[in-house]
Amino acid sequence: MMAHVRFPGSKFSMMKEGKLLGEIPTGKWTLIDDVSTTGKSLLEAISLIGTLPEKILVAVDRRPENKNPEVNPFFEI
Repeated sequence: MMAHVRFPGSKFSMMKEGKLLGEIPTGKWTLIDDVSTTGKSLLEAISLIGTLPEKILVAVDRRPENKNPEVNPFFEI
């Protein structure tokens, strides 16, 4: 499971295997993921960072409902 984080100054961090690689974002930040099937990796990333992102973007949202967390998908299946 992997999620990417972008925050001011165009810095990127990555969550891999439950660990954050890079800096913990401060202020506004965006959570980016390729595919969301259950939303679990998104919630884990938010929990790891400790604050809610300004936006959550996913390429493909495969969850039955866009809830918990609500995301901005490019495609919904």
